[in-house]
Amino acid sequence: MSKKGGGRTFASLSDQECADFSKEAIQNAEHWYERAISSSENQQYGFASSCMIFCMEETMKALILHMDAQGFRFRQVKGMSKLLKDHNLRYFFGFVTSVMNIAHKDIGHFIMKIKEYPEEAIKVMETKDEGEIQRIALGYFIPKIKLVLKEVDWFSKADILRQSGMYTDFKDGIQTPQKISEQDYIELKERIDNLRQFSGKFFNGGYDINDPENRETIEKTKQQFLDEGWYEKIGNLIPKINNKNGGLFQKIKDVLSEILGDLKDENDHQ
Repeated sequence: MSKKGGGRTFASLSDQECADFSKEAIQNAEHWYERAISSSENQQYGFASSCMIFCMEETMKALILHMDAQGFRFRQVKGMSKLLKDHNLRYFFGFVTSVMNIAHKDIGHFIMKIKEYPEEAIKVMETKDEGEIQRIALGYFIPKIKLVLKEVDWFSKADILRQSGMYTDFKDGIQTPQKISEQDYIELKERIDNLRQFSGKFFNGGYDINDPENRETIEKTKQQFLDEGWYEKIGNLIPKINNKNGGLFQKIKDVLSEILGDLKDENDHQ
């Protein structure tokens, strides 16, 4: 989006331009998704996998731009212009969106359980047995951290998979796109479909931005981002995504693995 000699920059886009750009990105994401489906039908699972990852990357662009069209200022974060050219930055936002989707599903499941078994829910919430509370908490957090670690592992390797679906290579033997199996593709597609479904709530009217209650939430969140310095925090994270020490994914993995180890120890001593 920038030109040498003082042209327009990504940060200078208006809210309306962000909205227009977001729509174009979504259309391109759909193009790559359709290419993936048609390629898989021809048993070209390597190319289909790469197309699915391109779809995810364009969806992440569209999501950030869509939020900025509502008055957020992600495009003005230092280093955010890399969103247009850095695969790893898009993978990181894909990871964050995936974790948000996991949390969203858990909240929905929790609400359904309360509606289905209100008396049991009240009993759990009113318990003063610290051992029982700890057991419930550990029973929830241990599998969830394992699930998030799987997402960390996948998104940290997404670029390798994208390239593996397009190019030949040599690593412990000859690697070709044809060696990517149907099962590999199916597992990848399931992950991308989950991201598309969650992101679609924002794009396709599932989350009505004109609803007064939703509008109030958006305005509060926008102010919270300013008051708590979240744009600056995101800007500080961007250079760490591609650093030489394994990047931000490795740091997240290390922290979560340590927490998981502590929780398992606690669970073993119950």
